[in-house]
Amino acid sequence: MASCKEVSALISKALDKRLGLRNLVKVKLHLRICGGCTNFQKQADFMQKAAKQFRQRLTDNS
Repeated sequence: MASCKEVSALISKALDKRLGLRNLVKVKLHLRICGGCTNFQKQADFMQKAAKQFRQRLTDNS
């Protein structure tokens, strides 16, 4: 089983590019049993969406 440190790094990496099948499965399996990493993924997704909306508002107001 992957460690929380490894999975959190993969979650961060997945924000920028697609994970390979092996790493994707590793993350999915880990998230089924780890509430901390599940919360980290939700927070990372939220931050990514918030940053995207912020950038859109900046360009819309220009």
